[in-house]
Amino acid sequence: MGSLLYASEHLSCFNYSIGESSRVNCVVYPKGHQWEGVLNECDIIFILEGSLHLTYDRFTDRHIPTKKIFLLPPGCHFNAYTEEGVTCLVYRIQDSFRFCDHFSIENLQKEKIEYDVDEDLLDINEEMELYLSFFMENLDNGLRCVHYLELKTKELFFLFRTYYSKELLAAFCHPLISMDASFSEFVFKNYKSVKTVNEFAALASYSTSGFEKKFKQVFGLSAYQWMKQKKNQQLYHELNATDKPIKLIAEEQGFPSLPQFNDYCKKHFGFPPGKIRKMNRAT
Repeated sequence: MGSLLYASEHLSCFNYSIGESSRVNCVVYPKGHQWEGVLNECDIIFILEGSLHLTYDRFTDRHIPTKKIFLLPPGCHFNAYTEEGVTCLVYRIQDSFRFCDHFSIENLQKEKIEYDVDEDLLDINEEMELYLSFFMENLDNGLRCVHYLELKTKELFFLFRTYYSKELLAAFCHPLISMDASFSEFVFKNYKSVKTVNEFAALASYSTSGFEKKFKQVFGLSAYQWMKQKKNQQLYHELNATDKPIKLIAEEQGFPSLPQFNDYCKKHFGFPPGKIRKMNRAT
């Protein structure tokens, strides 16, 4: 097994992704562990070792065995426990759910693919095993750059598209299909072009209250909270990964003055924008 060269440079970089907010995490729960939660995003979960029991959606105490893949949609409230212990690889999908540039969940709707909702667990097949083997080795070695995790997530969707039938994918994705894939597609395509929830609702031809209700149903949190998360992600990325002047970033994000932008960054990120940029380029 290899090791991470220049580890201190990776660990000090803002793009080093670790912890519960990471796009991809390997989690291990011991025998007899119980937990519950409510999801703000779509989770794709691989059972690598062991098994677990889940109560969620229409299922009560459902047994998920080893070498299976399942999906939990945004807003899902679940209860889980493991009798024998379990190792899971969890992907938190924060963007549009697309298998490739030309095929998304919306295509599964349009093509009216027939599927059995009880066949929503995918097997970890031979091709997926190869992908996981290499990926897990890199994670164990400490390769956790957010851009690498994004690439591996895109690769995962390509593998779904290539090695699993449309019928299996439709069953796997049925919680999202029933949530209105066209609405989520609209949100991901247009959120960067609006500044407020009212603008977003008008663009979608909804009343503000109707849009908020629909948004909470599909994404599991309010439109304001979701848009704020995206705004903060974009702000930090521009400070960390671009040479765009800080004043221009503030203006583009609607801050009337640099002092207000400084206060916002200190409140949400812990440091003013100039310090964030210096910290992440010090190595």
